[in-house]
Amino acid sequence: MSQRLALKTPDGDSWIDRFDEGNGIVSMYGFRISIDSDNSVRVSDASTGLRYPRPDESDAMFDEIERLKIELARLKSQLPSTNGP
Repeated sequence: MSQRLALKTPDGDSWIDRFDEGNGIVSMYGFRISIDSDNSVRVSDASTGLRYPRPDESDAMFDEIERLKIELARLKSQLPSTNGP
């Protein structure tokens, strides 16, 4: 990307470009948008730095969660029954 990201804010009849100290912008809602080293957009929490998953990353995460749920159910079914005394 040849140009830095800028957050456009209104100033009367014109706009002001606002930049942050890095290669992104921070919104007033607390998230930061930046460009990763692979030239893809990244959204993160501005205060904690927690990176939100991209759509392609979230698909893989949900697949893994489903796989783990199935594995957990399988393991639970192998536990001895605890119906009480």
